[in-house]
Amino acid sequence: MAAAIEAAGWRAAASALGVGAALMLAAGPLQAEPDVARGEALYENHCRSCHTCKVHARRELTVRDVSQLMRQVDRWQAEQKLGWNAEEQAAVVEYLNRAYYHF
Repeated sequence: MAAAIEAAGWRAAASALGVGAALMLAAGPLQAEPDVARGEALYENHCRSCHTCKVHARRELTVRDVSQLMRQVDRWQAEQKLGWNAEEQAAVVEYLNRAYYHF
């Protein structure tokens, strides 16, 4: 009898692990930290010619949080037809936030 109860317990545990693994797979891969060095390189190569550091330190900032910063990066990379993917945009946002904004 004890062996049957123990076997049932193992089956339940294995089933729970299987469900947990399936949920993790369905949720997709964990997001990697943005590559700050890549973001800096993208910014320096594509944005610095128009944006001096003064643009990020003005009194009247148009960006007040990370989501607005992401929208601005998305807007301008599209305007300049840079074709950055989501990871590249996130890297630029992370670089700008660490270097200038500190949200």
